[in-house]
Amino acid sequence: MRKKWTWLDRPLLGFDTETTGVNVDEDRIVSASVVRWGGGQVTEARNWLSDVGGMEIPAEATAVHGITSEQARAAGRPAAAVIEEIIAALAASSDAGLPIVAMNAQFDLTLLEREADRYGLRRLFARSVPRVLDPRVLDKHVTPYRKGKRNLAALCTYWCVKLDGAHNAEADAKAACSVVSKIARRFPWLTSVDLGDLHERQVQWARAQTADFRSYLARVGGDVDMTPFDWPVLPAPASTEDLAAGGPAFRARESPPPSWRRPPHLSPPPPHPPPPPPAPTRLRRSRPARPTSPSSVTARQRAGRPRTP
Repeated sequence: MRKKWTWLDRPLLGFDTETTGVNVDEDRIVSASVVRWGGGQVTEARNWLSDVGGMEIPAEATAVHGITSEQARAAGRPAAAVIEEIIAALAASSDAGLPIVAMNAQFDLTLLEREADRYGLRRLFARSVPRVLDPRVLDKHVTPYRKGKRNLAALCTYWCVKLDGAHNAEADAKAACSVVSKIARRFPWLTSVDLGDLHERQVQWARAQTADFRSYLARVGGDVDMTPFDWPVLPAPASTEDLAAGGPAFRARESPPPSWRRPPHLSPPPPHPPPPPPAPTRLRRSRPARPTSPSSVTARQRAGRPRTP
């Protein structure tokens, strides 16, 4: 009987970036890597270093990935050319049927789309129909009750994946592919799902996971981020004109999904329900003792019953 081939038998396309910060609307891509991993083939990687358009790389970002502003200016290529090549590489592999593996995909892919808009380039999702696999979303779905962090280092520890050189785009992309492979082999039903269907399922899983996390923060009194969320690309920020005109972005911000709970200072939590009444105790009636008076003995004798010795 011939083996049924699945998407896991073909290469995965890992994608990761190192950036100037965590704001997808304002920060820039410093370095990026696209890795062709698995499928019984030799691992191949393409790496880019951007000059960040002449921007300064904050010291906090340099402390994470080790790239300084001076290094980016000296060895980096023009940012617009870097973004164009990254999008072209991802689109070509996606058109060939390979899934894009990205840890916390809504960050890297949203940042890439914002960079495309910044330099007047055609977006990735306008050029192709990528199927994305996010190890964070998959891990949260198959192990929903596991405590602890869900960052790449924590996932590598849990799924027994070696992570060499964390916060290096190539190393992180390879590790993300390895985590997805481990998850799929542990839960083989994932490989029986078509990549397009699995992508759509992750959209629903990611939305539910974010809503659950926000509900948890509301219950414990934490700060709840109520900005619109989606996966694998976050909604574009609302412009001043859109907010003033009451456009779609205005309605999205004013009317969060009903699954999102407001923080306690905006809506006090409901009172605890009263405890249930105790269960009624069933009383057993005791049987009265038989009389042993002389009169009862005389009555038995008159009835003709022999006296018990």
